[in-house]
Amino acid sequence: MKILFNKFRPVVIIIVAILFVFLLIISKGDVVPINEKYIPPLVEVQNVVNSNFNINLYSQGTVKPVQDIALSSEIIGKVDWVSENFLIGSKFIKNDTLVVFDKRDAELALIIAESNLSQAKLNYEREFAEYELANKEWYEIGSGDGTSLALRKPQFKRAKALLSSSEAAYEQAERNLEKCYIKAPFNGIVKSKYIDVGSITGPGTPLAQIFSIDYVEIELPIDNEEIKFLFKDEVNKNKVILSNNSSGQNIKWIGEITRISEQINDKTRMQSLYAKIDNPYENQNKLKVGLFVKAQLIGKKINNAVKIPRNIIKDDHIWLVNDENKLERKKINIDYYDQDNAVVTNTLIDGQKILITRLSNLIEEMEVRTKD
Repeated sequence: MKILFNKFRPVVIIIVAILFVFLLIISKGDVVPINEKYIPPLVEVQNVVNSNFNINLYSQGTVKPVQDIALSSEIIGKVDWVSENFLIGSKFIKNDTLVVFDKRDAELALIIAESNLSQAKLNYEREFAEYELANKEWYEIGSGDGTSLALRKPQFKRAKALLSSSEAAYEQAERNLEKCYIKAPFNGIVKSKYIDVGSITGPGTPLAQIFSIDYVEIELPIDNEEIKFLFKDEVNKNKVILSNNSSGQNIKWIGEITRISEQINDKTRMQSLYAKIDNPYENQNKLKVGLFVKAQLIGKKINNAVKIPRNIIKDDHIWLVNDENKLERKKINIDYYDQDNAVVTNTLIDGQKILITRLSNLIEEMEVRTKD
């Protein structure tokens, strides 16, 4: 019996399963359709208000000095003294003495030149007196034109030339003595330093690399098409707001655009503007050379325009919500894109509602609900 059951067990299982499925089919109820009411999606809108505002352009750049020069020696000499402000990173003021060379030879040369000048002046005055006396005596007692030698013209001319030569030699000696003192040509900072006390230098030997801090410039690349939104006259200068938040604080500086490059970068296809900031190291928040900054440029004013989020624009079209809370597709005239918005003119009317919410499906005449 057991052997017989094992033989037909698969058939029994299949029959039982078929009976179970048949019972489920005949026991299920009728399908009742459910009519669900359509609920329009809830959306956010922006009311159109045409107004006047300035176009803002955005760029970024690195703070650079206007003057960055190699300070060099003009004479052969030994460095005798170096200022404490002549260290890398130190600040100095215009006409500060930074380096002094051994000036003994220059001082001796000046003494000799001064002595020669005094002798030349004395000789000139004597020859001048004799020249006048000779001319006076000749015209009192002589007849006809006197010879140059009799009138002492060559002697006087020679004394005059010697005086000029001595004055030039004295001035040269003074200048050589002045060259022993290296003075700051502007207010600045030492970028790098190459000499110290005891160094021997010659004409053209670099002493240090220095840069000015009276004002700095920032090169700001701008798309060539955006230049039209900037002022190009001296009266309406373009203001620029620079910012940096590397210290954890959003620090800002105000400057102006001083010039626009007349060439386009062949790699980036951008045109450069140059922003100027006066006295960058005098404020509490110093605008240091080498700092990377972001720039917001205040350009021309646009009248009767609307700003809308640029992410809702597709193929120069947006969606409006009409008075019946239905969607309408609208083509717009875009004047300018900034970082987050588009500036639209001569397109939208005050009071119209712009769809801000991004829906997966957008269809003409589609009904929506607006947030109060």
